[in-house]
Amino acid sequence: MTLLAANDSRVLCRIQLTGEGRWVSLALSLGDLASANRFFVSSERLLYEMAGVDEMTRKYGLSTWQGGVISGARYAFRALKAPSRQVCLHELRGQLSSGDVWAVSSAAALAVARLLARPPEFPLDLGGWALEEEVRGPQSAEGISQSAKADSARPEPLQELAEDRSLASGKTGTNEGTQDLPAEPLKSL
Repeated sequence: MTLLAANDSRVLCRIQLTGEGRWVSLALSLGDLASANRFFVSSERLLYEMAGVDEMTRKYGLSTWQGGVISGARYAFRALKAPSRQVCLHELRGQLSSGDVWAVSSAAALAVARLLARPPEFPLDLGGWALEEEVRGPQSAEGISQSAKADSARPEPLQELAEDRSLASGKTGTNEGTQDLPAEPLKSL
């Protein structure tokens, strides 16, 4: 299964943050808010695998993490003084603790800035976490990859996700429960 259908014209931005044995990988696209009347939606093909590293986070469901995505996206539109667009979540995977919702918000803010083709002209402290980003269009064979800092452990690239969804737990979807431990990030983006 792919993150985008073959006839989908959206551009995806994937942001990956890794630090201190924890990580998050998030992929977003933007749509027309005027025709959609919903600011935030999840893709029908949503790839969701979050694992908590502490007892509190193990109880978090998709809606908790979505709150971080919404917060970060709204912050980016406001800080960049850009008109709001619909935000569609395609991927949310990671291994985080209860204090790491900021990482989801930061990843969403960065993804929105990249999708708007704007530099993130807003204060954002990543606390030393490594940042990897990838922007991929529907007809792009190679995509545009940029990396802010090299890291030896990262989630797999979007192209590989499109070809193979057999991850460590084998569980994907939009249910509310936190899932089995996701696969460790792979070494190549």
